[in-house]
Amino acid sequence: MGCAKHYAASAGMGAQLMTEHKIAEDIVKTLRRNLSIPVSVKTRIFARKEGEERTDVQRTCEWVHLLQSAGASAVAVHARLIL
Repeated sequence: MGCAKHYAASAGMGAQLMTEHKIAEDIVKTLRRNLSIPVSVKTRIFARKEGEERTDVQRTCEWVHLLQSAGASAVAVHARLIL
């Protein structure tokens, strides 16, 4: 959930999933339920406003907590903004 390339985002994959919380949550829950290995997620940092290069720490932390609650054993935060 960290790829911001156009081909991934335009297909609803990668970092685009950061705007689709229900879908991202369902993906993690489904993987957790069907795999016998830990599920990890790579993600990015939210910007305060679209196109702004300042981080939104609270929104990012809430996102990480959602992923953990869905069953992610580990979350790697790629310290780049999703703009």
